[in-house]
Amino acid sequence: EPTAVVLLAGIVEETAARVNPVTGEAYRWARVATLGGAVDVVAAPADLDGEPAVGGVLAGTFWLSARLAPARADLA
Repeated sequence: EPTAVVLLAGIVEETAARVNPVTGEAYRWARVATLGGAVDVVAAPADLDGEPAVGGVLAGTFWLSARLAPARADLA
């Protein structure tokens, strides 16, 4: 049965500590360059082994979530 889980590894391009404006909970965000393209990764600080650093490698098992991009007329 298909699942929305992926093994991912890549180079951290950007990273920041952020706070969810709805819940007030802290989380860590990172933009990670992978062979398939850049991916935004978010995680609760308690789920991390250390802090992501620009230029470092981020690897792990991640649950996938996405938004559909608007249709482009030039691709129709």
